[in-house]
Amino acid sequence: MSAGTFFVVLSPVWNAKPWVERCVDSVRRQTYSNIRHIWVDDASTDGTAAVLKQIVRNDDLLLNAERRYPSYNVWNALTNHVREDCLVGLLDGDDWLIDETAVERMVLEHKACEVVWSAHEVHEYDSHGELVVKPEPDNPLHRMTGNVRTLGWEPTHFFSFKRHRFLQIHTLEFQADDHTWFQAMYDMALSVPLIEMAGWSRCCHIAQPLYAYNRLRPDNDDKVRRTIQQRTADIIRQRRPYLTQEEERS
Repeated sequence: MSAGTFFVVLSPVWNAKPWVERCVDSVRRQTYSNIRHIWVDDASTDGTAAVLKQIVRNDDLLLNAERRYPSYNVWNALTNHVREDCLVGLLDGDDWLIDETAVERMVLEHKACEVVWSAHEVHEYDSHGELVVKPEPDNPLHRMTGNVRTLGWEPTHFFSFKRHRFLQIHTLEFQADDHTWFQAMYDMALSVPLIEMAGWSRCCHIAQPLYAYNRLRPDNDDKVRRTIQQRTADIIRQRRPYLTQEEERS
């Protein structure tokens, strides 16, 4: 499908060499053609950057000389490397799309919605080392009407949004109170203000799984950095909510 709306898939990545090619291929197979895939390698030490240099165009690959963590990386890419009149989907570099129509479907949903999520599959190993693919747990996003800051991890999965809305989010939302950049939960820091500004009536959830959430790697944040994740999420939940567009006009 070729359409006028430009869609950017933004993939932050660190030490994900075994999975980046799969992520790249899943985006290239999309039926939607007006698309760009931007990568931000956070000073990987396992050869991830070398793989990306072989399969990604130079102007689609941002390389850090030192580790900055995803909150800064995503903020910088959205601020300086993504044009304003487009849609953006966040896809971690160790995850991948499982439906070739994923982007096309999200673009169609954006005709009525400001923020769009998809359901996902969880890929992980069982106690015997065998691959297990599970459907995501029940996601309440499609029936939410209240305070998004009371949610758990639901708003952090693959979602897309209008880039100009990002420009209305203060940079401090991606930082701790001491102005250091969050080391985790960049997706929550971004999605929560976007939901609040849009209002639930302009948020859509696609019930069909469109991407794979990768829990195969032993150093997943939710395995080795859970305390940092939880502490950061608590900070985000305690911050002042954004007004909806209707509230701002009133």
